[in-house]
Amino acid sequence: MNLDSSIFNQVMGNVYTAKSNGLNSRILPQTKPDSLFSKTNPLETKPPTQALFLTQTLDVKSVANSMIKIIDAKDSYTGKHSKSVQKYAGIFTKMLGFSDEESEFISVGSAFHDIGKISVPESILNSNSPLTNEEFEKIKQHPEVGCKILEGMPAFSEVASKIVRSHHESWDGSGYPDNLSGENIPTGARIVAIVDSYHAMTSNRPYRKGMPTDEAIRRLGNGAGTQWDPELVKEFIKISPMI
Repeated sequence: MNLDSSIFNQVMGNVYTAKSNGLNSRILPQTKPDSLFSKTNPLETKPPTQALFLTQTLDVKSVANSMIKIIDAKDSYTGKHSKSVQKYAGIFTKMLGFSDEESEFISVGSAFHDIGKISVPESILNSNSPLTNEEFEKIKQHPEVGCKILEGMPAFSEVASKIVRSHHESWDGSGYPDNLSGENIPTGARIVAIVDSYHAMTSNRPYRKGMPTDEAIRRLGNGAGTQWDPELVKEFIKISPMI
């Protein structure tokens, strides 16, 4: 069995488990949603406690690529989006001065951030029109499903709880699934939230054309302090010409 088949079987087993457990009740993360890095300075870093798994137990890039292939097989946009978000996150964390270990941790989380969409019906993922409220509620389950999928792979439990689960939280507490706010949102998730949103805004979809980069930057600036970490938005705007 090759790596792609092995990962696919593991993921689908975990999707089944997540669905069997039900997502109407709250799924709590295995680890406390503390910031991945220092709370006193959002740009001051410290190594994540499980970071050594990246080089000690798995060829992480191969696993990440296999995960993206699984997503791409169901929804080609999400697969391409995950690759772009991973690329942007890598550039952003390097420019912020994160260590290679820290950058790779966030890179892995960014590659996996939408893995939960594998449980969303293709009719919703590939819709040619804006989502209905009911469809959006199903989409909103993907951070919890993605977290549950990766928690079933112990090596990725910290990526699951610190990035995948929390990448749709908002700085003002209005996000989902846990309504975390400010520095209670893990730093890795705050970074992925910005690059995820930037790529989504600038991408073409069947029902709309991607917006110009300067408009996307303007919207990020307007949402700083409400949807996104204001300090990280400032830093992203500085490096956005390199994206």
